[in-house]
Amino acid sequence: MKTRELIFDDPLEDLFDAASTPTEPQQPRPEPPPAYTPPTYTEPCPKCGGSGRFFGRMPAEMADGAQRWAVELDTLTGALMGALFPQAHVQVMGLQEANIPDDAFDVAITNVPFSRDVRIGSGQDRQLDDPRIRNLSLHNYFFAKSLMKVRPGGVVAFITTHNTMDARGATGFRTWLSERADLLGAIRLPQDAFPDTAVTTDIIFLQKRATPRPEGQPTPAWVTVESQGEGEGGYTLNRYYVQHPEMALGRHTTSEGRGQYGAHEYRLVKTGDVTAQLTDAIGTLPEDVVTPAPTAPSFDTSLQDRIEAASHKPGAYVVKNGE
Repeated sequence: MKTRELIFDDPLEDLFDAASTPTEPQQPRPEPPPAYTPPTYTEPCPKCGGSGRFFGRMPAEMADGAQRWAVELDTLTGALMGALFPQAHVQVMGLQEANIPDDAFDVAITNVPFSRDVRIGSGQDRQLDDPRIRNLSLHNYFFAKSLMKVRPGGVVAFITTHNTMDARGATGFRTWLSERADLLGAIRLPQDAFPDTAVTTDIIFLQKRATPRPEGQPTPAWVTVESQGEGEGGYTLNRYYVQHPEMALGRHTTSEGRGQYGAHEYRLVKTGDVTAQLTDAIGTLPEDVVTPAPTAPSFDTSLQDRIEAASHKPGAYVVKNGE
């Protein structure tokens, strides 16, 4: 399987369709966390998100034989996904509460929620035991948690806010990521790439390492940021995009229009045909990076029953297998 196969035939149309849920609010919600908790998956290359659009956009050759797992916070949306994809393992709860095995999945893919206010720490998730990940923004929490769930050699492919790559305060978090995963590539989309939003987003591809990056090795460039411009026109930019400007599909600015949080906010504005630019950017991604797992993961056969039980309210009536 090639990395570029994670994005489908018409990249922009498929990306919009898979990453959007019509009933999902476009603005981040402070409480509770938004209803896009990150799915995790197993062989060959499942996809999911929200009501299951990533599942629905899977090519047939990928879907056949795939074990598809998803976690969805919103009860109605999760129920819809379960009805549309009855063979999928759907857990209707927050990711921090989900029962998902570690080191088991080939691919994790979703459009993560963006929030400046919601943070997840070790108090909500005991797996956040490293000081660098004990107090994460909601979008960065999805990366850390999902990386724990994919197997060595597995891929995390997420659409996220540009702050995952650009925020100076996330340098420690990116360092933690870089010790456990290699960056296969990233593509920055302009702020109006998704309808009715004003958010500059990145598509980030990470591959989990078999062993942590050895001490003493140089820190990868994508961990650090550089200052660009001065005064109100200044902003920070991840060194990956400094070194690979072709992967940012537009022009960096703080002066044209307004961002999601006001004027003089960093954003990427389009400069041409984004669909064509995205196709070209996808063409630069490495090929054949995902290989079959040495052994197929084994799952507790009673797990799905326990997942379903946990997803229903006490005293609720449940129809299963027509009964």
